[in-house]
Amino acid sequence: MEKNKNLGKSRTWEEQIYWKHFHSIHFLQILPTSFHHHLTLPTKFTANEMTNLPENAILKGPNGTIWHVSLLNDDSNHVMLSGDGWKEFVKAYSLLKNDLLMFKYDKTNKCFEVLIFDRASSCEREASYFVKMCGLSQSNAVEMERRRVCCCMIMLSVLLIALMNLMVKHRTKMNVGN
Repeated sequence: MEKNKNLGKSRTWEEQIYWKHFHSIHFLQILPTSFHHHLTLPTKFTANEMTNLPENAILKGPNGTIWHVSLLNDDSNHVMLSGDGWKEFVKAYSLLKNDLLMFKYDKTNKCFEVLIFDRASSCEREASYFVKMCGLSQSNAVEMERRRVCCCMIMLSVLLIALMNLMVKHRTKMNVGN
């Protein structure tokens, strides 16, 4: 068996194949208290991928929105997601301590796809699919306002359709009664 110097133990053939040949790696993160400015990635992930990780990567939210993040290596060989992209991601998805994030790291595209789970229900957070749905950048206050208006218009349209369906259903019942 090959010795993994980073982990200090022998690896099975399954581990060797997984880390060397699989194109995507999955891991979970429960958000700690100090996640707002950076998030330290799991030790096993960084130990196996350290030499292949770029300085900058893509973070892809559940709705497909892309965030550009920095990968910083600290003195203890821990790798952290950080930078303005990470901070914007945290703010946009309203992340909270103890939220559960599932990451899928695509080695080929240097991209972290993220699913967000609610800490209370352990279910996927539905609202995470509607963040930044108008596709505008977060850096401009005018664009933020347009995004808010666009999302409100979509919500109003959905409510209007639901109301119209109720009215049709009510008319049908009234016509049947006559």
